[in-house]
Amino acid sequence: MNKLDSTLDDVQNTRFSNIYHDLIKQAPKTTQFSELEVQSILLVYHKFVLANGPKAKYMTRKQFNNLFLVLFKIYDLQIIERILSLITTDLKKDVDPLAWVKLFSVFMSKKLDQKMKFAFRIYNPANTGYLTREIVTFAVEKFFMGEDEDEVNELRSDMLELLFKKFDQDRDGAISYEEYAAVVTKNPMLLEFLGQCFPRVDESRQLVGDRRSYSKMNKLDSTLDDVQNTRFSNIYHDLIKQMAKTTQFSEMEVQSILLVYHKFVLANGPKAKTMTKKQFNNLFLVLFKIYDLQIIERILSLITSDLNKDVLPIAWVKLFSVFMASKLEQKIKFTFQIYNGANTGFLTRDVVTFAVEKFFMGEDEDEVNELRSDMLEVLFKKFDIDRDGAISYEEYAAVVIKEPMLLEFLGQCFPNVDGMTVIAYCTNILSQIQFAKSTIDDK
Repeated sequence: MNKLDSTLDDVQNTRFSNIYHDLIKQAPKTTQFSELEVQSILLVYHKFVLANGPKAKYMTRKQFNNLFLVLFKIYDLQIIERILSLITTDLKKDVDPLAWVKLFSVFMSKKLDQKMKFAFRIYNPANTGYLTREIVTFAVEKFFMGEDEDEVNELRSDMLELLFKKFDQDRDGAISYEEYAAVVTKNPMLLEFLGQCFPRVDESRQLVGDRRSYSKMNKLDSTLDDVQNTRFSNIYHDLIKQMAKTTQFSEMEVQSILLVYHKFVLANGPKAKTMTKKQFNNLFLVLFKIYDLQIIERILSLITSDLNKDVLPIAWVKLFSVFMASKLEQKIKFTFQIYNGANTGFLTRDVVTFAVEKFFMGEDEDEVNELRSDMLEVLFKKFDIDRDGAISYEEYAAVVIKEPMLLEFLGQCFPNVDGMTVIAYCTNILSQIQFAKSTIDDK
């Protein structure tokens, strides 16, 4: 146990082992996690417990809520309450360790079916099997806020009709689980169509501990032998020092990020020095589940100077610097640059139309075109504040600052929580999971 977490002394590690031993053995049988991963997840839980005093045994509901509000950036208290109700049997009691493991089992699941069932149950608190018009209306009301009541109500009404056109396939005035699942299976980006239920990948940085034992490379990654660890250190030593000064990462965090990169390089043969573009694209397609090749190409163009060459390690660190940024402004600038491929400073109607066309597919061409047209009008009503027929960066930023969920309104640019598995690729990161006091600055 002393090797699992260096922030706990031998006595604390032994106590941790005694308390959670049975659950660590039990949970791998009912979840996708190994014993080491369950240990690491429970270490996070245990540190919350320690914060409550030497005699504490559980995480409090207040800690659970604050975790979602501050770190996961899920602000809907009703959704947080529903999540808690789905993983625990008694909402009046504290959060037990089994519930904590259940939570991460869903959050880190690679099975879309499991996530769909979880999200639908969150949206359907009465467990009727249907999302009524009243439920959807209540959710949509939270999407649009503003001083112009007429405009806000019009936007809500338009979005409500758009969602029912998309999801209510039998036109009976309610959305069944089967209808929801059919739509989301075809378009996974619509999984959280009534409000965010899962953390985004940028929250993963708060899962990474800031240990500064830089000299002990053998403990950084146990899958590399001493020779390989030494070679890694020699290759990336200068870059680790440099990027720790120019990004939000500590040296340990840069090391961990570059270890992922280095393993891609190793897969290319003993003489390889860089990650290939094919590997980069496959990472987005397979792991990050970002399927728009134009968006992937634009992301690569923003972190590297030559699209014809392989992906350099500095570009890789830059990528994670944005993906794990805690400042919303940094993400807004990056996303707008992705959408604005021509670098004009404006998103024209043609640009938005082209993006919206990818949102809706189907055999009924008339219905698809109608959905696209409706969505186009909703977006311009929302973002084109001065009604000049184009969306400027300032307009986009103003809207997203008020409603951060609209950051990726023209297509996914950032990995969802599944992308955290890239970080967990390095054992040391997984074992260093902890939730330090938040320093998040959204503005």
